[in-house]
Amino acid sequence: EIVDHPSEQPTRHEAGQPLLDRTTISHAADRKEYERELLRERQRAEEATKAKSDFLSMISHEIRTPLNAITGVAHLFGRTELSPQQQKLVRILSSSSGSLLQLVNQILDFGKIEAGKMSLEERPVDLRQLVQEIADNFQLKAQEKGLALQVRVDERVPRNVVGDPIKLGQVLTNLIGNALKFTSEGSVTVALEVLA
Repeated sequence: EIVDHPSEQPTRHEAGQPLLDRTTISHAADRKEYERELLRERQRAEEATKAKSDFLSMISHEIRTPLNAITGVAHLFGRTELSPQQQKLVRILSSSSGSLLQLVNQILDFGKIEAGKMSLEERPVDLRQLVQEIADNFQLKAQEKGLALQVRVDERVPRNVVGDPIKLGQVLTNLIGNALKFTSEGSVTVALEVLA
C-alpha cells in the first residue's frame, strides 16, 4: 500500500504535556482520484457557464432586433397627428419597449461579464440630453403614482463628455426607477451637478 507522508498532530493538556498523538494516513490513490473528480467538476461547471453565456448572447440578439423595430415605429408614430388618448398610448408603448430593450441589453452585458468580454465604450455623450430622455421615459410612471419627476442640471455641467452612453443610461435608469419605486408621495429630483 502506498501512503503519503503521515501528518502528526499532538494534543496537549494545560501544562503542555502530550495526552495523545493523532496520526492521519491517507491513501495516495484515493487522493489522486479525488483531485481528478474535482478537475472534472470544474470543467463541467466551466462548460455550463459558457453554454449559459452563449445562450444569453444569442437570445438577447434575437430579441433586440424586433424590439428596435417596435421602438422605432412607436417613435415615428408619435410624430404624426394623434388624439390625446393615442398620444398617451404611444408614450406607454415607447416607454415599455424602451425599458424592455434596456433589460435585454443588461442580460447581454451579463453574458459578456461572465465571458470576460465586457468593455466600456469611449465616445462623446450629450449628458444633459441623456438624463432628460431617461427622465422623460419615466414621466408616465411618475404620473401614475402621483409623483412629480424633475430634472435639475447645474449650469457648470458640460453638455458633452466622453463615456459609455449605454452604461450611463443603465445606471440612470436603475437609479430613477428605484427612486420612483420606493417613493410613495411627493417628488423625485434627478440632479446633475459638478462637484468641485
